[in-house]
Amino acid sequence: MPTKKTHEEFKAEFEAKFDGVLELRGSTYKSARENISVYCPKHGAFEKTASALLRDNRSRHPCPNCVKELLVEEVNSAWPDYL
Repeated sequence: MPTKKTHEEFKAEFEAKFDGVLELRGSTYKSARENISVYCPKHGAFEKTASALLRDNRSRHPCPNCVKELLVEEVNSAWPDYL
């Protein structure tokens, strides 16, 4: 069974993955299944589980509002100019 991460270990992994994109503000890592409050400089705070933040390599961005904006941009750029 893997050992439980400390807050410092989680923070180091988080910063390595999201350096400059997201910030941890006032959240303390307790376990992988607990929600962590994350701050997006563009949209503000949101919550996700610690494990979802670190494991999800498919997602372009963990902020739900940033993902919506990226999808809208993709759809708009895919449509021809005349529509």
